[in-house]
Amino acid sequence: MVNDQSSDGFSDVIDRRNFAKIAGASGVAMLAGCDGDGQEETPTESGEETSDDGGDEQDVYDVTVDGAAALDMGTLHWNPAFIAWPNIWGRWMTHERLAQYNLQTQEWIPRLIEEWSTDGDTFTVQIRDDANWASGDPITSEDVKTHILCSMAAGGPLGNIVDSFDTSDEKTLVITGTGDVNPKIFEFNVLSNLLQSKNAEPYADWATRYWEDGDEDVGSEITSYKPDEPDYISGAMSFVEMTDQYYLLERNTEHFNADNINFKEYQFTASPGNQSKWRAMQNNEFDTVMSVFTPSRIVADLDKSWNEYQFPGYWGFGLLFNHDAENAPHVSKNTVRKAIANAVSRQACADNAGPRVKNPAPTPAAIASNVQDQWIDVGGTFSEMQDAEQVAPLMEEAGYSKNNNDVWEHPDDGEATIEVISPQGWSDWEVMANTVGQQLRSAGFDANVNLIGNGTIVGERIPNGDFQIAGRAWLPGNARSSYPFFPLRHVLGDSFDNAQAYPGWEEENQPVEVPAMDGSGTMEVDVRATLDEIASSADEDANAEKITELAWVTHQELPWLPIVTKKEQSMINTQNLSAPAGDAEQAQLKWPCMYLPKIGDMQWKGE
Repeated sequence: MVNDQSSDGFSDVIDRRNFAKIAGASGVAMLAGCDGDGQEETPTESGEETSDDGGDEQDVYDVTVDGAAALDMGTLHWNPAFIAWPNIWGRWMTHERLAQYNLQTQEWIPRLIEEWSTDGDTFTVQIRDDANWASGDPITSEDVKTHILCSMAAGGPLGNIVDSFDTSDEKTLVITGTGDVNPKIFEFNVLSNLLQSKNAEPYADWATRYWEDGDEDVGSEITSYKPDEPDYISGAMSFVEMTDQYYLLERNTEHFNADNINFKEYQFTASPGNQSKWRAMQNNEFDTVMSVFTPSRIVADLDKSWNEYQFPGYWGFGLLFNHDAENAPHVSKNTVRKAIANAVSRQACADNAGPRVKNPAPTPAAIASNVQDQWIDVGGTFSEMQDAEQVAPLMEEAGYSKNNNDVWEHPDDGEATIEVISPQGWSDWEVMANTVGQQLRSAGFDANVNLIGNGTIVGERIPNGDFQIAGRAWLPGNARSSYPFFPLRHVLGDSFDNAQAYPGWEEENQPVEVPAMDGSGTMEVDVRATLDEIASSADEDANAEKITELAWVTHQELPWLPIVTKKEQSMINTQNLSAPAGDAEQAQLKWPCMYLPKIGDMQWKGE
């Protein structure tokens, strides 16, 4: 996620290079608004309906639900809203969502915010009357404003399009933009936030210095702040303690869903790495595991008491091409990228890495796999580009021929030697990267796969342009990836601030010329202006046409090559807990073991 600063006017911002940050650039620590999801009320297993507003008081068992924590305690901090990594899973219980997004139904469900609306340049949110901090203080419009301002200061979204805030009503916040804004831009960048900041210290001071004083140093202060415990609690669980082995939370009686939670404590015990979690689940050591990649062989070995929840992850493995001819003389050629797209079987990558939880991209267009057919003509105008027989004619068109080593060679650029770098230790990504390397070698490329530290890739190799192909996430992640504007912007150049040097992102290269969609001649698309128009329009039909045009550019130009999207896996052990079935609609979100307790659908069974 990258960065963002305030601006005098929407039209000025839109025309400048910084437009990329309108809705929060990919790669920078921003609000937990990166992680949206949602929920609907459904019957419990007993057939009794549950209520998001809480019901009659029930007995609370003096027990501790034990969940897995992804990382060692020493790496964690309690500033997750403004520092993206390392994240702390407990934040989903200590900090409440403004709204939840159901990743399967693609619907928002109210949480702290019970109503919202967009009218031209204004976005109005209504905070529920019974929303309180753990201290008993009401959660107010000033609190939400403070949180958004701290996010903007830290490089998060909205900085370039917010003109003013109106907090005259304690429970109503009105955000006015510098011009008309697409409602979805506001929704995905406001509603999905986890409320961490209160209009009190240190957040109130940071917000004031950023918004009123223009202090440019505030952002670095916010993103370097690493408290040992949460400053304020807006969520269903309060902080108790943190040791070198676990952190412990307890039921927050001031939360509006407190009556739905019938266990006293929720503990998160260090369990770094997938294999550690697999062993713990096999031994029934945990009640919940929020997120874990679990292959079918492991699932088959678990007790039947484990409920597995799978839902769209809107994130997945792709190939980032370097478009700089000096550093990447082969893949910087569009025709070579098309040959690679046809040589690499996306289905084989998914099959090898785990077909239960990997979906191959239907086409190379930069729209999330599970919603592509809602936006573009998959398999028609937008071809799959998965024909191995097309590799040879494409390479020959690019001026290559096979040499005595049966490797493609260019008269000026030599053998088609390609390094594919990908993170070491990400087991499913390692499998897919090696599958890519094998398929490229079979297609006549001199390809080698180099698995290295992720920090080296994102901190050195990509920023310095020192790569040819990098295995990276081709979607920006979470709820926003369900709306094509965000993944299109990510792929077209917002990711890594276009360190990959895709020429179609640069203002001086607008418009981009690509083959016409109807097959006759060519068409021109101003990538930057078209993104601007989508961001500032509420006309859904017009936006859909523009989205199709941009998707066509990504399909033809291949700034990236999408490979797969993932399904999230979340686990609840029903030995001690009641929980709905794995396919229950109310569990199709991030995350079942954090959300279901609040609506009364994950409860301690008792004696």
